Amino acid sequence: MVQIILLSAGLSKRFGEENKLLHEVNNIPIFLHTLTKLSQAGMGNIIIVTGLDRSSLLSKIPERIKYTEAFNPNYKEGMTSSIKAAVEISPSSSTGYMICLADQIHITSSSYAKIVRQFEDLHRVDTKSILIPKHNGQHGNPVVLSSAYKEDILALDFTDGCKPIVQKNRSHQYYLELEDPGIIEDIDTQEDLEHLLP
Repeated sequence: MVQIILLSAGLSKRFGEENKLLHEVNNIPIFLHTLTKLSQAGMGNIIIVTGLDRSSLLSKIPERIKYTEAFNPNYKEGMTSSIKAAVEISPSSSTGYMICLADQIHITSSSYAKIVRQFEDLHRVDTKSILIPKHNGQHGNPVVLSSAYKEDILALDFTDGCKPIVQKNRSHQYYLELEDPGIIEDIDTQEDLEHLLP
């Protein structure tokens, strides 16, 4: 089973004074748009990594959504610290880690499910698989890394994700082309949000 990880702990400095993940779009916080899509995809338990505004985020999650929290007290140290917090509590039976960004509000549930299914197929023939989704040839998220990289992830000094592991293991990289533009869209600034909204 692929472990679903939703990174919801960051500082969102470029968005302004407000925590972007709590900013409401159509009366729903940004992070909850993403969490709902993941939940609807029916891929098992979701680990939500919290940090900044932990209580506020958790209070917004409806009871119908099942999740496990991984609180990251080191969230100010960057994305990698949040990935580590989730990987540390992931079940030993996990085949891989799908690392999802909470500000990608337009990725469809079916896209998440397709990524997981493709990874599971790849993992049967290559237990060190790394799956990267693409749209119109452009790399997107979420990336799925095999759990074979667990110790490499926990040992990372790089603060902005698992890029060093991905680059070091090119022979195990695979790509999935999707028609979903949501995989290449995220919200870093107020301008990004205005661009993504109809």
